[in-house]
Amino acid sequence: SCKRKKPEEAVSVNIYGTFQILEAAKKKGVSKVVFSSSAAVYGEPKISPVDETYPVQPLNLYGITKLAGEKLLESYSITDGVESIILRFGNVFGVGLYTHWNSVIPKFVKQALDHVPLTLYGDGESIREFVHIEDVTKAIMLAIDSKEISCDKFNVGGEAARIKDIAFIVSEQVKKIEGCEVKIINLPERIGEAKKISFRIEKIKEKLDYKRDYTVEQGVSQLIDYYRAIVKGKT
Repeated sequence: SCKRKKPEEAVSVNIYGTFQILEAAKKKGVSKVVFSSSAAVYGEPKISPVDETYPVQPLNLYGITKLAGEKLLESYSITDGVESIILRFGNVFGVGLYTHWNSVIPKFVKQALDHVPLTLYGDGESIREFVHIEDVTKAIMLAIDSKEISCDKFNVGGEAARIKDIAFIVSEQVKKIEGCEVKIINLPERIGEAKKISFRIEKIKEKLDYKRDYTVEQGVSQLIDYYRAIVKGKT
């Protein structure tokens, strides 16, 4: 991903790109900006699940750039009257999300269907908050359509799960479809990644009437069908 291999791109897009959007919003009188932030702003929480009041302390460049984007929105709201809503997404997955099959769930699906071992970093006990792209889209639309909410932050989550459990779900679904065993191997743990992060989402449920529609298992099944049909040419 650009945040690891091209850090200057992450800074340019997430900080300067956000600045440009806010400048354009100010000049054109845009009524509201909805910002896509991330669980990465929380860093390594001492408690989990976290709500929106938990102190932010990002561990890596991506989290830092997202937090910088949040601060830019807060500044423009105070000084220029640009209304904004910040949505902190968990680990987003699903068909249609442009990730080059690099993020954890699509990566596992691709590896399993390519008949190569699934690669787990560390012991696989790390916990992430996974949220389907359709649920993310719904949260964005709810934020856009909200009438009396501005300058606020919301966690957008779906389902917390251990990485090794995700690997198991993928391996079992692929085994059932393709009839072959899927191996799982462990690689050294990555530096600068949180061990455990999950969300409390009561706030977005109450204020924006958000609810999750998709489970991890449903999303995995969709990705498997998509990869087999589009990439592998199978039905």
